[in-house]
Amino acid sequence: MSLICALAAMTAVYSCYNDADLKQSIDELDGRVEALEQFRDQVQSEIASLSEILNKLQSSATINNVVANSDGSYTINFSDGTSVTIKDGEDGEDGLTPPSLTLVQGEDGEYYWAWENEDGSFDFIQDDQGNRIPATGPDLMVRINSQTGFWEISYDGGQSWVDTGMPSTGGTGGDLITDITEDENNVYFHLRGGTVIAVPKTASLLP
Repeated sequence: MSLICALAAMTAVYSCYNDADLKQSIDELDGRVEALEQFRDQVQSEIASLSEILNKLQSSATINNVVANSDGSYTINFSDGTSVTIKDGEDGEDGLTPPSLTLVQGEDGEYYWAWENEDGSFDFIQDDQGNRIPATGPDLMVRINSQTGFWEISYDGGQSWVDTGMPSTGGTGGDLITDITEDENNVYFHLRGGTVIAVPKTASLLP
């Protein structure tokens, strides 16, 4: 009887230890998944904001002003009464790294999504039919594969995903929008890789 009681007590202690250890592991995993999702949302927001800016340029909307916010983001106010907020695109927690996305202007004058290579060259992102992905089309979608840690993209609204082979930690990606400058007539959006998009200011508001 004493041996049975002792074994029962040891089992109870071991189970409690395992439960606590398991709970900690689950909490750490949940925290990691949440960090990945938040960082994905940050990158997706930057993609959507830049697409919207190009759509405004295409529709001949102009910029009334650019407001620097206290959190490091910028709000771009347009002549049609709408606005776009560009958040700070710094690396996320735990050294998370954005994909090496950028925009490159094609021979037809349109801007297309592209990858910037480590040597500074570009590769246009293409769909299954070999067509380039325009920045003014449906938003390019991104996510991080929780198993591999690699970035994946979708150009069909999330119906299918393509592994980019780009790690979300320790990679060479960087901010999509690296700087915003302006002069008397235009606001300039500087992208990684050197692409600069100029959007005119609203003429009636110029000094």
